[in-house]
Amino acid sequence: CEGLARIGWKLEKPRASMSVGDEPITLDADPLNRFGQNLRINMGGYGSTAEASMPPYDWALLSDMTNDGICDISDLVAFTTLWLEAGEELYTDFDRDGEIDFSDFALLANDWLEETIWYQP
Repeated sequence: CEGLARIGWKLEKPRASMSVGDEPITLDADPLNRFGQNLRINMGGYGSTAEASMPPYDWALLSDMTNDGICDISDLVAFTTLWLEAGEELYTDFDRDGEIDFSDFALLANDWLEETIWYQP
């Protein structure tokens, strides 16, 4: 956390509206996921700073398409609606290669039944 303050980042209390965007926009150097984990575009506010905020690790799951905090059957249903589609910015194209295929399914399987730190059954 000291590293964040040193480079001018402010910690803010995470909230469910943070990092729930479903568009797979590349977040390459944002800032290299050293202090948190940017898996999705941030749909929340800026946290009283001029920079976008970043959620902590375990806050989001890449394949949680329903944004309910768990990767489960509802996410698999969302995934299968675009199975074998190709194009840009497909929200279930988890590896961002332009195709919904077994590589993406493997990423979903890796998250299967995982929960975020804020998940409430």
